[in-house]
Amino acid sequence: MCGVAAVFYKRRGGGFRAGVMLRMLELLKHRGEDATGIAAYASVPGEGWRLRFSCREPGAQLPRVREIVAARGRWVSEEITVTHSPYYLVEAVVDLPGDAVGPLYRCLEADPDLCVHSFSDSLAVFKDVGPARNLTGYKGLEELVCSHVVGHVRLATESVDNLNFAHPFASPLRPDLAIVHNGQLTNYFRLRRSLESKGVAFKTGNDSELIAHYLAYKTAVAGRGLQEALKTSIDELDGVFSYVAATATEIGAVQDRLGLKPIVIYETVDRVLLGSEQLCFSVLDEETAGEEITPGEVRYWSNSIAPA
Repeated sequence: MCGVAAVFYKRRGGGFRAGVMLRMLELLKHRGEDATGIAAYASVPGEGWRLRFSCREPGAQLPRVREIVAARGRWVSEEITVTHSPYYLVEAVVDLPGDAVGPLYRCLEADPDLCVHSFSDSLAVFKDVGPARNLTGYKGLEELVCSHVVGHVRLATESVDNLNFAHPFASPLRPDLAIVHNGQLTNYFRLRRSLESKGVAFKTGNDSELIAHYLAYKTAVAGRGLQEALKTSIDELDGVFSYVAATATEIGAVQDRLGLKPIVIYETVDRVLLGSEQLCFSVLDEETAGEEITPGEVRYWSNSIAPA
């Protein structure tokens, strides 16, 4: 059992502090405390591209990363965070052309000593082992103003309890996309082999990573919209699952046809709240009365239309 949560403002210009998501996830900690993570989408992207990755020995590995980046662009700054695991988290700001991000992302992922958590001008993934309070020390996280945030608490079942196996997951095929997932995929190995035959590289053995690559491939390579890709996933992913996927301007929720992994939705004129349990909505509104997504259903929203 895991828990998912999300807050999404339906029109550009809306925003809230990412610390709200940490409080929501604290209310879901009974669903899993092996790891906690959030994917935060900044309302106003910062200067440059934000590269977030984990490594065990930054003193030995950072010079190599800087050299790889310097061959394509400029290393602007870095911040190193000690996690509650054997890994360090490095956030670097780099200046380079947008079309260089994907290739550089893939190059860094190919290094066995590195695991990229996110590399985007709009998305920043923060994750650590343990409960939500373990993320409170991440510099700038709680005060980061976002247009939407997706969060996850993890109960490790079929894969390793490891920082890099924690959610959210992103993909170098589409760096602004992130997913959180509750459940298991029974056709994971078949779909993984299929994606690998198309050139997709996997970093972990967590079946949730497959969902990120699947959606990224469908939207960035096969040319489908996110909403369509979410719909096809119901037929192409087997198992008992629900998940939330987001991009810089979109969010969607999916539940398989068995409907055993709930997602509750509460929607107003301005925003959408999503969660495994309505309990987490009380952080924002005590009077919410959400509805469960129905088995085999896809819900989708976009804030790509600017406010009037």
